[in-house]
Amino acid sequence: KYIVYGHTHQCETTPLEASYADGFALQQIYFNTGTWRRVYQTTRWQPAGHEFIPTETMSYLSFFAGDERGGRPFECWSGTLGALTPAASVHRLDVGRASHASPESVPTSNVPIARPHFASTPAAARASAAQRR
Repeated sequence: KYIVYGHTHQCETTPLEASYADGFALQQIYFNTGTWRRVYQTTRWQPAGHEFIPTETMSYLSFFAGDERGGRPFECWSGTLGALTPAASVHRLDVGRASHASPESVPTSNVPIARPHFASTPAAARASAAQRR
């Protein structure tokens, strides 16, 4: 019914098969709980640039029997926290490349400052959107 694995550093839930036999739903699901450790993921902008960003990841997987948890058979929670990184000097092992990030700040005087969308009522949000058009 369930296949559980871990230690690959990538949390994953994959439905494998949904079949029916004798009036019962037979659902097969693969769970990979990943890791509870710091993970260094390569940046997507220039993967060949050997740049990594650390995060703290954690996943919880629980299975329930019978009427536990309102009859739900399992629960899986995953989270990612930004890692606390001490200030460190960079020591390159290769020649490196110019950074794609500009050292200059971007002027924001033309950027309108608005409160978050969830801080207003739906009617106020619609009125605000209509004014911007």
